[in-house]
Amino acid sequence: MQVIIGIIVIAIAFTWLERKSPVRRQKLFRPGWFTDVCHWAFNQTIVNVGVIIGAIPLYILLGWTINPSFQSAIARQPGYLQFVEAVIVAEVSFYLVHRLFHKIPRLWKFHAIHHSSEHLDALASVRFHPVDMVAARLAIGTPLYILGFTAETFGFYTTFNLVQSIFVHANIRCRLPGLRWLISDPQLHRWHHSLDIDNKNFGHPLIDLLCGTLYNPPPGEFPRAVGVVQKVPVNYLRQLIYPLR
Repeated sequence: MQVIIGIIVIAIAFTWLERKSPVRRQKLFRPGWFTDVCHWAFNQTIVNVGVIIGAIPLYILLGWTINPSFQSAIARQPGYLQFVEAVIVAEVSFYLVHRLFHKIPRLWKFHAIHHSSEHLDALASVRFHPVDMVAARLAIGTPLYILGFTAETFGFYTTFNLVQSIFVHANIRCRLPGLRWLISDPQLHRWHHSLDIDNKNFGHPLIDLLCGTLYNPPPGEFPRAVGVVQKVPVNYLRQLIYPLR
């Protein structure tokens, strides 16, 4: 029940923000809205099964790296310190897997589903092919598990990641310049989805800065259009099939 209430509160909050200070004026029920609702409604079950299946061979391959003494030391740390460390590990892991999905053509076909949104908003944050989501979750969850972060830390990070993802995709003008260096912001991420530039702003801006992939636009500068060049199906089921052809 608490999860449902939380989702409703987040949805209302971002809907209000997107009406109050939008980057682009667009309808609430804009093109692709129903497709994104389908991604939200059905992907989670598919992804959970995929993560369980994918975790088994990973455990067989990497189980030898688990050090109970080291895990215990990590788990004994204060919760806030574990959270900060977990975010750093997760951001680095996500950056690496994200770049792979852009660089390798076969993987890009899966990730192109996410980039096919031509109307970015909070709801667009859920448009991912399940294979893309499974890969990201395993890439993030595996090192967190091996290092020994507690279940509570996993929970806090998962909540943080959910809100952060919704925030950076939201159709809002954020006027807090310092915030982008802490958790990124909608302007930075909109440029990642831009048709004007390629392969920029993959993740946390500090990691992008270190890796030479940061585009830090001046205040108020947004891309003319977002989306992908190739033709990606609009229908949910066809989007699931598209990368497999």
